[in-house]
Amino acid sequence: MFSLPKTAAEVTATLLCLLIVAAFIKVYLFA
Repeated sequence: MFSLPKTAAEVTATLLCLLIVAAFIKVYLFA
């Protein structure tokens, strides 16, 4: 289901998406 990113750009984009999702979860839980 999940394939490992192959390029630095894909890794960066994946980490950015995870950080954004985590930020939204924190806002919904603790706001």
